[in-house]
Amino acid sequence: MSARKRIEYVDVAKGIAILCVVAGHTFAAYDPGSLQNKFIYSFHMPLFFILSGFFYKPQEFKKAFWKKVKSLLVPYFVINALRCLVALYQSGFENMLTGYFFPALYGNGSTPKIALSLFDVKIVGMTWFLMALFMCQVMYLSLEEFSKKYGAPMWMLVFITAITGIGFNDKVWLPFSIQPAMGALIFYHAGRLMREKKVLEEPVTAMPVGILVMGAVMWLVTIFYANLGMHANSYHSLVSFLGAIAATYFITQFSKWLYRVPALGVFLNWCGRNSIYIYCLHAIDRTIIVPIKRVVLMVFPLPSTKGALLFVVIRLCCILLGVLLFVVAKTIVQEFIREQKRKRKRELELQKRRQQLMMRQRRREEIRRRERR
Repeated sequence: MSARKRIEYVDVAKGIAILCVVAGHTFAAYDPGSLQNKFIYSFHMPLFFILSGFFYKPQEFKKAFWKKVKSLLVPYFVINALRCLVALYQSGFENMLTGYFFPALYGNGSTPKIALSLFDVKIVGMTWFLMALFMCQVMYLSLEEFSKKYGAPMWMLVFITAITGIGFNDKVWLPFSIQPAMGALIFYHAGRLMREKKVLEEPVTAMPVGILVMGAVMWLVTIFYANLGMHANSYHSLVSFLGAIAATYFITQFSKWLYRVPALGVFLNWCGRNSIYIYCLHAIDRTIIVPIKRVVLMVFPLPSTKGALLFVVIRLCCILLGVLLFVVAKTIVQEFIREQKRKRKRELELQKRRQQLMMRQRRREEIRRRERR
């Protein structure tokens, strides 16, 4: 979505992660505690923060801030505005306020944290991620400014901020997903270091075998014993961070091979390029859940692994179809706008030429008049 040069295998990795987001939410509802759900939750959210940090570039704070507002906060408020309109139509004004409007202003994505919130507000749902990513990036920019001004190491500032956020988890839950953003700083900084050290660019064979084995072990431990929940800023231990970072490395390296697979690579790359649209549409797909559930129950019981798998497939098909239609419509509108701009430019150029021609004619007439005199 941004103007930066795209790295194809990174888009593939993002494509895998965004599909896992939809699958993870479905498994959590209809096959909780399953191995596939533990696998998904070991990396899918951290991967986005790590790859976001991977593309970090130091820049002037004000310019970067408004860029983040446009790319993250605008989608956040647009999605929640749509949800408010639907709730207003279906449930009335009061339910819309308490169930959608106030939660969107507070930005809490964790049900257990409601009791620790400054106000008695319900959760905002999965859009917490957009707010958390925005806050994480703004915090990182602020820490970068502080680091340059006072000479403090970035790794130390990031570590202190993350530990502070985790330390207050059971005491108070701040608005705007501030604490999840504080914990996510570690992933964001890890992504930046990966870019600086060219960790992802180098082939997996360039990594020492011992580090690869340790990373694989960390990831397995994270899957089975050290579960993490970024929405609640919940981490079992340091292993949760290391396991998620290792998982992102392995998935990104695997994505290099997947990108070369005909059809599959193109599909995953497309999903990665349009991950923000997939996420946004998934955030408002509640209206299709009941019909999908009815179809699934005709074949498999719920909750069940087979039922959840079928649910994931149908849900993804609906979301991807919607995104495809949106992208096509967006492309048509953009092309129409570009054509109108080109047309306007041609008209201005033609008008300019006419004016120049008229001025030349006037000059010639003026010269002729002078010669007659």
